[in-house]
Formats: sequence, structure tokens, C-alpha cells
Amino acid sequence: MYVIASAMFAREEAMPDAAANNHLQHYFAHLFKHRNQHFGNARTVRQVVAECIKNQHLRLAALPKEARSPELMKTIIFDDVKEFEIKDMPDGGTGRIGFRQSE
Repeated sequence: MYVIASAMFAREEAMPDAAANNHLQHYFAHLFKHRNQHFGNARTVRQVVAECIKNQHLRLAALPKEARSPELMKTIIFDDVKEFEIKDMPDGGTGRIGFRQSE
């Protein structure tokens, strides 16, 4: 999944720094490990990359124009990816939605 994300970031002329890279690799590994039959690798990666780029743009927009260097404008940092939390799924990883009958 991270290979797909790397290609998408390259197309957007953006690359994660070391901290963001590490976080995304762990996040994608977790998603893949807990996937179900409805999981779509590329769709999920595309959504994550789009959200990272959006977060980067919002962060850059908050900076004065003079502070936006070309290097900074190409870099995804941890703040741009930290919303992607690695946590256990409440349904035990089944991906099911809706009510469940207690056992």
C-alpha cells in the first residue's frame, strides 16, 4: 500500500519526511493486516493521500507567503498525517456495520 502512496505523492510532487513516512508505513500495514473482503487498497490509499495533501495545503496556507519555501511546499510532515491513528476496530476487524446480537 505504501508503494501506491509513494507513487501518488510523487505525482503530486510531494514526499513525506522521515516521521510522516514512518507513521504512514505503520498505518498502511495496520490497515492491510485488518482488512476484510470489501477492502480496496488503491481506494483507501487515494483517500489517505488526498487527506494528507489537503492537510499540507491548510498548514501552508496558515503561513506567511515569505515562509513558504519550495522545499517546504514539497514536504508532507507528521502534522499532515497524524490524524491517521492506528487503533483496534470496535467490531473486531470484521468491517461489519450495524447492530450486533450479543452472544
